[in-house]
Amino acid sequence: MKLFTKNTFRNLALAVLGAAALSACGGAGSCVGCAPVTPAGDVTLKLTAPNQYPAGVAVTAYLTMTNTSSNNATNLYYDVPNATNYTGTTITVANGLGHNNCVNIAAGASCTFPTQIAAGSHPGSFTVTATPNGNSSQSTVKKLWSSLKSDLGLQAGTLSLMANIGLTDVPANTNSGANGISFLYSSTIAASESGETLLSVVAVVNSAEAGTFNTINLTDVNGTSLYFDPLSGNSGQGLTNLANGSVVSFLLHIPAGATSFQFYAQTMKDGSIVNQGSIPNNVILGSATQGILVVQPTDFALSAKNNYESQVVTLSNIGNGSVTGLTIPTPSAPLEIVAGSNTCGTSLTVTNTTGSSCSFTVKSNAHAGTSGQGNLTISSNNGSAIANYTYAGVDPIAGVSVTSGDNPTATFISNTESSSFASQFTLKNTGNVSESNFTFTVPQYFTLSAGTTGIPCSISNNVVTTVLANHNDSCTLTLTYTNATVTSSATANLLVDYSYHDIAAPQSSIGLSYQTVQASGLLQVTSPLPLPYTFPSIRGNTHESQTQVFVVTNVGNGTASSITRSRVLQAPATYNIMPTSTCGSSITSLAPGASCQITVRFGPVAVNAVGTSSKTVQVDYLPYLAASSQFVTIAFGGTVTAPYTAKIILGSIVFTPAAYESGSHANPFQIESGPSAAVMTFSYKNDSLYPAYNFIISTDNLPDTYTLNQNNCNNVTLNGGASCTVVLSVNRTGVGALPNINLQTTLTASYNDDVGSYSAVQIYWIDTSVYTTVYAAPSVTAVISSSNTGSPVVSSANAESDIYVVYTLSGGYNVGTMTYGVDLTNAAWMSVVGSPSCNVSGQQSTCFIQLNVGSAASNQVIAYTTTGSVNPTSANSGSFDVLGAHLIITPYTTNDFGDILKDNTESSIRIFKVENIGTLVATGLEFYDTPDEYDMYVLELSAPVGTPTPLCDVSYHADPLQRPSLQATTFCYYALKFGPAAPNVPLGVELNNSVVAYYSGLTPKTAQESMIGNVIPILAANLVLANNTGPASPSNGFVSGDGSSGSPYIVPGTLSYQLTNVGPGAATNVIIRSPAGPSSYDTAASTCDYSSGGVTLLPGASCLALWNLPVGVSGEIASNPMVITYNDAVQPVSYYVVQPDTGSSVFYSQGLIP
Repeated sequence: MKLFTKNTFRNLALAVLGAAALSACGGAGSCVGCAPVTPAGDVTLKLTAPNQYPAGVAVTAYLTMTNTSSNNATNLYYDVPNATNYTGTTITVANGLGHNNCVNIAAGASCTFPTQIAAGSHPGSFTVTATPNGNSSQSTVKKLWSSLKSDLGLQAGTLSLMANIGLTDVPANTNSGANGISFLYSSTIAASESGETLLSVVAVVNSAEAGTFNTINLTDVNGTSLYFDPLSGNSGQGLTNLANGSVVSFLLHIPAGATSFQFYAQTMKDGSIVNQGSIPNNVILGSATQGILVVQPTDFALSAKNNYESQVVTLSNIGNGSVTGLTIPTPSAPLEIVAGSNTCGTSLTVTNTTGSSCSFTVKSNAHAGTSGQGNLTISSNNGSAIANYTYAGVDPIAGVSVTSGDNPTATFISNTESSSFASQFTLKNTGNVSESNFTFTVPQYFTLSAGTTGIPCSISNNVVTTVLANHNDSCTLTLTYTNATVTSSATANLLVDYSYHDIAAPQSSIGLSYQTVQASGLLQVTSPLPLPYTFPSIRGNTHESQTQVFVVTNVGNGTASSITRSRVLQAPATYNIMPTSTCGSSITSLAPGASCQITVRFGPVAVNAVGTSSKTVQVDYLPYLAASSQFVTIAFGGTVTAPYTAKIILGSIVFTPAAYESGSHANPFQIESGPSAAVMTFSYKNDSLYPAYNFIISTDNLPDTYTLNQNNCNNVTLNGGASCTVVLSVNRTGVGALPNINLQTTLTASYNDDVGSYSAVQIYWIDTSVYTTVYAAPSVTAVISSSNTGSPVVSSANAESDIYVVYTLSGGYNVGTMTYGVDLTNAAWMSVVGSPSCNVSGQQSTCFIQLNVGSAASNQVIAYTTTGSVNPTSANSGSFDVLGAHLIITPYTTNDFGDILKDNTESSIRIFKVENIGTLVATGLEFYDTPDEYDMYVLELSAPVGTPTPLCDVSYHADPLQRPSLQATTFCYYALKFGPAAPNVPLGVELNNSVVAYYSGLTPKTAQESMIGNVIPILAANLVLANNTGPASPSNGFVSGDGSSGSPYIVPGTLSYQLTNVGPGAATNVIIRSPAGPSSYDTAASTCDYSSGGVTLLPGASCLALWNLPVGVSGEIASNPMVITYNDAVQPVSYYVVQPDTGSSVFYSQGLIP
């Protein structure tokens, strides 16, 4: 079944859906967060669903949706519209990801989704719709076509894909075994245009003789299982047995090309066959383009006893072509088609939404004791569809009720002013058959009309023409009593005659009671309640009051007239009726429900009028004109309390910057002196619950040291608990006591409260005056002293002596602990003795840090540090000299003497500088090195040429007084030799120190510098000569010949030799000579030296020697050998190389290796 079967339809349909309603996405049934993508082509869908399910039971119908296109379909919404549900129960379809697997369908994928059918259904049909974007009324899809593989009714609408599913009565099955299973499916379906065809099959266990099994299979005649998918139902190995009435649904796959098909039932128990069915279930597969007619339901029962006497029958075209020649027969009596219910024409076409299905309603008019069965055979040019039915009448029972929910006792009371009273009554069929022609006999004073609630009855001249066809059908009536004359309580009957099942029913009677009373006004206070009313209390302060509006309402059923009010009983001035009151003034009569008001004010009263009182106001009126006067009383009361007195205190005095102490005479405020004024804030607080009005703080008579900055207490209302501030500026440039602020003469208050007015009120602090003292700002000085007391102050000290950094705090008030230290970055020879920090505070004004000055040095700087809030007055000590000599030794170039050969000859010399960086002359200088076993380092008494000046006197003197000296800030140079290395000296690194001993004053001191040298072994060179002239064959390296006079060697015109040093030592002064003479030596191309000073070949290095020989020259030159000479670390070497003939082989002597 293809969704589109013609190009005209295809172009019209889901091209729009693809662009507007579907989006590209991977994976069937799940696409969370996919970005909408317009598909490249159309989306084609086909919907497969069961034809019918059993009616009356709760069941789940499974529908299959297949995307036959190469594009993804997303965001589908499924629904069962109420207008298409003719089953009498609730049917729902879940939507949304996680609830419905068919919200999104990948290209080429299939999915199933459930439709829940609640219990209590009757035969009928319903429609399942699939709509893109979840809103069929807003969709941009123009055509969406469905050709169902099963017996679905196609709804080829402009906005949604539709499928009709029927609920039917399942005929009894008396067969046994697998044949006791009844199948509901469409026996004729449209074949798929390509590929297999899908058929939904519903199996119902419908026979008590079906056996015991838990699995139903669909097989061929031989019991071979067919290709099917179980969709629902408790069918499968290991599950519980399928009881009678169980429902299992399948999706059967019919191979492509089939025109008819059969399947059989097979039952199994946990994998073992129980019974093989023998009754075939036949399927006809029509053309893929033909129309196919189906009817739903296929079986139904009409029963008057069950109050089910009508059935909606739905005809659907589930094919892809039109159904024409549609004919609906007239049913045999007692059935009839309900007039106006038939929506069918002569065809069902798939080109519009209204033609793909239609319906009509069949009604049974069977009388009591009448029953039967029959069928409706609907014919068409495409075949017929049959609906079987049964019907049964019932003994008619008459019954009618006339009741009122709003007047259950049917009591009607009116009055002389409101003379009508109406109630709604319900006329209900309490019998079991249709009832009609309700004729009412209405008593005096009453009239009957259509109801105003529910379903109104159609009535004319007291005759209800509405037909109540079924039990509990009803309509509503309005019964009205009208009588303006006073009438005592009486009763009457409302009579009704009617027909049931064309039979006159016995007359029914409804008892009524009625009465008309005199209308009478009745006044009542309706607000406020309850009475007597108590006013909120007021203070006796001549201005406070409370007002209350009392509402008087006519709660009677007649007009109250001649309304007047009396004065307040025993009325003192405490209570007053306000002019806005309307009762008895602007309003003298009240209709039922109308109101007037009286406004009463409580207070104000005099200061001394304290106490509780209660009063009343009386309102008189006539209930009706001939009646005696009546009245209503308004009772109220209230309490007058004593007036409130404000209490003003000076809550706080706050300084900025903060002050110490309390400001009393004994403990004045302490503020730090400074160039800018301090801020002094006075906070005045109303320390009562009651307000102070017109509150003012006077700032007159302030001492000269104080000036007004801001007065926030200037004619303000200071409520209970509230505060205001007066801000003064205080001159604090000096040090000492400030003038006192006398609170008896300045900063006085004036204000009003409930009791009276006050002026020049003195508001004290701790004393009658505020006392303030200014103290000097804290400062910390630091000095260098030879004593921890800080005296005397020194700027120099002898080397290795101790000095003290002394910190002293002055000024401040109640200063907290502050920590001070030193930074010796620029006093490198100094060190801390003991604690590196010390503390000063208001309780300890001095502290010290002890230092050892170390070696002599000039211009040392000690920095002062602190983590406290006060920095020392100076940041450092300035230049400080440590007195004494101080020598340092530094290499002139390097202290590394390098490598020397262990040959008892080679040595290395390095120059060192000794400098006095101290402040005194260094005396008794003695130069030496640290003693070692082999005495490898030796002072050079005579410095070598090139040693910088001045030279040190390094000669030894036993008498220290005879030894040389070195003035402060001067220097000299001296030399040390490393080596030579005697045979007993080990190889490797030799470490030592060059030491200069001296006196700083009488203190002996030394300076030293490390030295390093390396003794290495003697390394010999080893030269190898290779002939590069020709190929390496024969082994002598020449082309041909044996070197004899008869067979001379033949070589090219150029002889090439490479000389390589393969030894561990260097070869120096390397010279190579040949009997060919210098005239044939190629000086330009050769890298070896022929006759001059020679070349040096380091280990692994080579040189090249080339001779250019005349062509054809031959002879014997054995008496003139090639000579190689060179020197190495061991001895000079000469090699003699015999070269017998031009191109002859080379012989070696003294171990030279070719």
